[in-house]
Amino acid sequence: YCLNHRIVDTYKADLNQKVADLGFFRFRDPEFVVRELKHVLETHERVETFLFDDDLFTQDSDHAIAICEAYERSGISVPFVVNSHVKRLDPRVAAALGRAGCKILKLGIEAGSERVRKEVLRRFMTHADIMETVASAEEHGLHSSSFVMVGLPSETHAERLETVDVLAEARPGRFRTSFFFPFPGTAGYDLAISG
Repeated sequence: YCLNHRIVDTYKADLNQKVADLGFFRFRDPEFVVRELKHVLETHERVETFLFDDDLFTQDSDHAIAICEAYERSGISVPFVVNSHVKRLDPRVAAALGRAGCKILKLGIEAGSERVRKEVLRRFMTHADIMETVASAEEHGLHSSSFVMVGLPSETHAERLETVDVLAEARPGRFRTSFFFPFPGTAGYDLAISG
């Protein structure tokens, strides 16, 4: 499960800097992004969708909106897909994504059990957060796609069924299930070994 914290730790150690000083979050100029996409369309045939594979496209609301506005102004008619986080979808961003042509918003719900999300995954989102985010996405014409995991350390059978219940209630447009894999060097690995 998620390696991002190990990557950040490596940068911190190699550069001997605090996270805030790393410049780890980099935001690309919206107009430059649009120029790149137009170049792709001019040089490649049959491009049907763009996938903005930024882990958290919606992390910075103002930047996400600026990208959407530039995309909308560009006249590009190819739909696109973004990743978000349940607690990082400002309704203004959801509306901008819908206007710009975003078709799929991917969300990491990961587990239906709030205990598992907090204690195992360190994902501090509530049941209400999940319901509100999926509803907001759908309200703005975004097809929601949720990621869930099975085989999480200490997860009980009843908690696995909570994941089914959450998906049934939230009704995302689709979901993808994966098996938890504890990568060596991650907190998830340590938890799997100790449990």
